[in-house]
Amino acid sequence: GGGVGGCVVAASSASKKRKRVKGGEAITSLLDECVATTTVEGAEVGSALKPYMRDRLASGYELSIEANAAYVSRDYRLATD
Repeated sequence: GGGVGGCVVAASSASKKRKRVKGGEAITSLLDECVATTTVEGAEVGSALKPYMRDRLASGYELSIEANAAYVSRDYRLATD
């Protein structure tokens, strides 16, 4: 029984990581659009979002996912006690 459960946990972990990566990319992409700098003529020059800012936003997003997972896990444990 333990081997099967281990596989499920590993698959679940991989799935969470994929969701985290996709979510982080979606957030930074949206922010790039929102903070894009434009010229007077309206032509896009580039993102005002610096690489270190993107990294910090992605890290914050990942921390919020982990915090939510910990919170949900805690609620589950309290419900089963």
